[in-house]
Amino acid sequence: MKKRYTLKTKLWIKISSIVISIILVVCAVVNILRLCNVLGQSFNYPLDITATIICLVAPIVFNLCVWGSFYRISDKGIQCTIGLVPTTIKYEDILLIRQDSERTILLIYVKTEGRGMVTDEDSHLAADIIQINTASNCFDDFIQAIKAHNRDAIYEILPMQKADKKEKK
Repeated sequence: MKKRYTLKTKLWIKISSIVISIILVVCAVVNILRLCNVLGQSFNYPLDITATIICLVAPIVFNLCVWGSFYRISDKGIQCTIGLVPTTIKYEDILLIRQDSERTILLIYVKTEGRGMVTDEDSHLAADIIQINTASNCFDDFIQAIKAHNRDAIYEILPMQKADKKEKK
């Protein structure tokens, strides 16, 4: 069983992260050249130094959030890491696992203390709802890990309701 699962990110977000990073690095190079008086004199050194630092740090942080986000299944729980910030969902806090019949969505209902609680209409559970945003072929690993550590978690497969297509007039 695989232990690390990457977050599913849309293609336009990945492409824009690369383009924005290139633009910011070019801006940093221009600021460095202005500080060295190659492209003209800098009139505000503290501002150019601050802009250079921001233009070099921002692409690193942005790309770390886009490319370095993942889920990890461990003995303690499911760890979701976005950039450098890890959050762990304990197995004993998981109340309900829901998956649609076409295996495109996996939802986990997690009990919480007060903040962000949502009451589900069907099951009347008060919990946070977390969507596992990874490839659908990895859903079985998440379900098996949760069921192995929490026998009380309920697993449901819900039928997919097709949206009615509006007729063009």
